[in-house]
Amino acid sequence: MEGLLALILAGFALAGSPGPATLSLAATGAAFGARRGFGYMLVNPKAYAAMAALFSGFALVRERLVLDDIAKAAVIAAIIILVNLAWLFAGAALTRSFRAPGPNRIINVAFAILLIASVALALRF
Repeated sequence: MEGLLALILAGFALAGSPGPATLSLAATGAAFGARRGFGYMLVNPKAYAAMAALFSGFALVRERLVLDDIAKAAVIAAIIILVNLAWLFAGAALTRSFRAPGPNRIINVAFAILLIASVALALRF
């Protein structure tokens, strides 16, 4: 189990990074609530592709391949569930802010500024 910490850290980095699927999950939580949006977390192709690459890149139990596969599958499944639930609940928690016009405007402007700043930073390097 020497690669367990590296697998967990890489798994959270891959599954938790903002992308179309994770942000859609947050939006689903905001629109429908965490309970109604729960089924959507099963339809996350980014998570499946990233985790398949992660699965093949680590060995937790070197001498026993079946046990290695079971251990990696369990760790990766737990990571996917935790990260997707976090995005779903984050979206659900932001629902009140998006429904009130004042805070909604502030959030939209803040995200627009962050988007412009990230593009400017990317173009600089």
